[in-house]
Amino acid sequence: MENVLLSRGFPRTRQHARVRGYQGNWAVPELAERRSSSRFVRLLVDLRESQSLNFQPQRPPLLFPRAMGRVSGLVPSRFLTLLAHLVVVITLFWSRDSNIQACLPLRFTPEEYDKQDIQLVAALSVTLGLFAVELAGFLSGVSMFNSTQSLISIGAHCSASVALSFFIFERWECTTYWYIFVFCSALPAVTEMTLFVTVFGLKKKPF
Repeated sequence: MENVLLSRGFPRTRQHARVRGYQGNWAVPELAERRSSSRFVRLLVDLRESQSLNFQPQRPPLLFPRAMGRVSGLVPSRFLTLLAHLVVVITLFWSRDSNIQACLPLRFTPEEYDKQDIQLVAALSVTLGLFAVELAGFLSGVSMFNSTQSLISIGAHCSASVALSFFIFERWECTTYWYIFVFCSALPAVTEMTLFVTVFGLKKKPF
């Protein structure tokens, strides 16, 4: 009887049946292969659905606010126009003689020349002081990312650079400098001081 059972492929014991079930039965590896193939198909379907929905991976949070990124192009423009105005003002210190003579009559006394010279030097010195105020607010970050202040500063200093270039080469009268001073130096400095009060006094954000 035992030989008959063995000849027909029946296992001898339950333990031998378990071993043969894992080793000799081909249904187990076929089931594993079907499961792996079904998982692969599901993965392909998920990838296609994500592509059809224009899936985008999550980006890490920004280190700075988005407002800084929008106005970041104004920062170098403001710095360059500020430096250009500063260079022209420093140049005017050594080439102010022709402008002083332009605002004097043909015959003038040394006292009249000295009076006009002192006024122009005083105006240029005050301009340098206002430059210090603007640079302090800009480099400290108070107004660096403020779009309104940046636009005012760029417009004022760009206009001042062009106007002072004509002031030097065309030998305009020294009294004309006061108009350039008011609109191109005093105006951005006043708005800069307002931002100082807003940030440090009222404790508000500068942008």
